[in-house]
Amino acid sequence: MSSYNLEECRAASLEFRKSRLKDILYIPVPHDQRAGSRIDAKRVARNAIHAIAVGRKQTNGKTTSSLCVTVFVTHKIPRRLIEKSLIPDSIDGIPTDVVEIGIPQSAAGSLTNCPRPNRPERRLTPGISIANASSAGYGTISCFCKKEGHDPALFLLSNSHVLAPRGGRTRGTDIFQPNVEGDDSNPIATLWDSVPLRAHNPDPITFDAAIARLVSPWHNRSKNEICGQPAISQVGVPTPEVPVAKFGASTLVTEGRIGWIDYIGPISYAGVGLVQLQGQLLIRPSSPEQHFCGRGDSGSLIVDPTGSTAYGIICARVDDPERGGHFCIASPLTPILEHFRLSLA
Repeated sequence: MSSYNLEECRAASLEFRKSRLKDILYIPVPHDQRAGSRIDAKRVARNAIHAIAVGRKQTNGKTTSSLCVTVFVTHKIPRRLIEKSLIPDSIDGIPTDVVEIGIPQSAAGSLTNCPRPNRPERRLTPGISIANASSAGYGTISCFCKKEGHDPALFLLSNSHVLAPRGGRTRGTDIFQPNVEGDDSNPIATLWDSVPLRAHNPDPITFDAAIARLVSPWHNRSKNEICGQPAISQVGVPTPEVPVAKFGASTLVTEGRIGWIDYIGPISYAGVGLVQLQGQLLIRPSSPEQHFCGRGDSGSLIVDPTGSTAYGIICARVDDPERGGHFCIASPLTPILEHFRLSLA
């Protein structure tokens, strides 16, 4: 067991970011420049670092019980070629770990490459597909919420890149279900508010989220139930190794675990570029060969296996079996609800 607690690990992670990585920005390095002298290795190693988080230490591909500060790199460099001070063995007594993983990509889907048909629904629940009127893609409804000062209206929650793609934040834009194509698509809500996504932002944002107000008659046809399970009743505090599940418009029901918390790093958004996010969750599937989410699952609610406790909403994915496997990035739910002044409906 670890002789230090989760809060001490989070403090060490924050110190590492401020003192050692404050000037490091992710810059892709060509493959033909990834080998050579110690000087080349130092430059490549610095540019390979793209994210930091807190989780359990990985040893020989297995998760141990020891908490650590995890540094994520696009590719590993032999330790003998790089400065030990770049990624020390420990920070204030907290061990470090290095995990090879690619840059996360937003998990919105394309209508031209949809893994399964999206169909219109007579009743709205978390996990079904939606799209902005100006978008050629689609995402997933996270859940339904009430907004302070706006009773009895109901609002649906999803990602900003789903409800307000490419930075479009025009209030009143129609949100369709299942998407914007086909005679059977229905406008179910109008965009209300969103967090802007800006490339190369110096100050990382804390979540990728937006809300839309349900229109009649859909506010009477919505319920926070997932796959017939009891309604979502509470928001949980995410911690490493908590078992979770999700129901998404693309890959339906999948299971996994919260691998890391306090994840800070870039996410690549189509039409926007690299956007820095902080305080995110990194979810891993039940086995390395499985996928926890796919394209079109953006917005999917992360819940406990019973479906009663919610932790966050999916915003990005890493599909990179050669460098770590299949992972998902999720924005924690609590700061989203606080920002938009929402409560679960």
